Amino acid sequence: MYNSSSSPTVTNCTFNGNSADSGGGMNNAGGSPAVTNCTFSGNSADVHGGGMANWNSSPTLTNCTFSGNSAGSGGGGMFNLDDSSPTLTNCSFRDNTALFGGGMYNARAVGSPAIVNCSLTGNSASYGAGMGNLNCSPTMINSTLTGNVAVVSGGGMWNFGSSSPTVTNCIFWGNAGGEIADEGTGLTIVTYSDVQGGYSGTGNIDADPVFVGPGAGDLRLGCSSPCADAANNGAVPVGITTDLGGEPRFVDDAGVADTGAGTPPIVDMGAYERQLDSHTGGITIYVPTDYGTIQGAIGEACTGDEIVVAPGTYNEAIDFVGRAITVRAEDPEAISSYINATGLNASAVKCVSGEGPDTVLSGFFIRGGTGTDPGDGYTRGGGIYISESDPTVTKCYFVMNSATYGGGHVHCR
Repeated sequence: MYNSSSSPTVTNCTFNGNSADSGGGMNNAGGSPAVTNCTFSGNSADVHGGGMANWNSSPTLTNCTFSGNSAGSGGGGMFNLDDSSPTLTNCSFRDNTALFGGGMYNARAVGSPAIVNCSLTGNSASYGAGMGNLNCSPTMINSTLTGNVAVVSGGGMWNFGSSSPTVTNCIFWGNAGGEIADEGTGLTIVTYSDVQGGYSGTGNIDADPVFVGPGAGDLRLGCSSPCADAANNGAVPVGITTDLGGEPRFVDDAGVADTGAGTPPIVDMGAYERQLDSHTGGITIYVPTDYGTIQGAIGEACTGDEIVVAPGTYNEAIDFVGRAITVRAEDPEAISSYINATGLNASAVKCVSGEGPDTVLSGFFIRGGTGTDPGDGYTRGGGIYISESDPTVTKCYFVMNSATYGGGHVHCR
């Protein structure tokens, strides 16, 4: 798509496998398109903006995903030049690549991009794997940058020239090549954020954010995360009431001290808001009453918790992400709770994070799993894939699952 001084409304669309010199998926030259619930994946640009390029354009993007896009120079996911001030809310950038700004690259901008409730993960570049800025000062609020890889500098963010971004309520953790690299005349202003290795500024911390399952791409905050109730309420833009996952944005975690700024409930750092109180374990979480999905409940559970799943079909694949918890059907004898992974191209259940006997799965009808490929081209464990873990599985039926090894189940050591 090419938009010249135009502001189309684009909703529920997918841009996949397209290519151009600039703007592989979409190129905006002037105007302010409104882009909602759209996916830009596998697009490429010889020069700038594998997924999207903006030239003197300020689109509004909401609930959009940029994944697996590439650019020869700047902005694997998105490229913003000159007077471009895009507003991004609840967007994710993952596995995009470029020379500068794997996820996003902002250059020579008179405007100021605004990024809220966004995640930038698994992106790669020589400079600025998550985001690169050249003479540009974007604003980033309640966003998470992790697992990005910079070959030279700025795994999380790279700033050159006069760039002076403002970063508030964010998490920079586990990025290769440094979290924030200021290599020009400007300086990034960081407050109420968790930055690995530390960064000067009011309310900043340097502590493991305790992501639920970073290896599985689950960047929600786990039990007793130091990022819970630790950010600045006043920095959250008016109208932002939910997090990247669509859950309420302001939720008090009674299990941790309020260390942020504002009147309780204090907002959390990062793209996701913890929904349950941190605790020492032993509570019961009900699905779908407390959480609509089993995986959502697993993410909020603490050691020793029990998740009780009502009868019904749950169209999802679940990963215990190392939790020592019990996930059981409301009536384990009835086999009336279904974990249905049909069409998801995954193992229906995974235990691959060192789970032990205290991780329990009981009373489910498990179907539709197609296994996990650990990297050798062969899938394992259609129904349940267990690797270097020893969970307890009782009273379960494995039906209509498939894989190269262990259609119903495989246990690897």
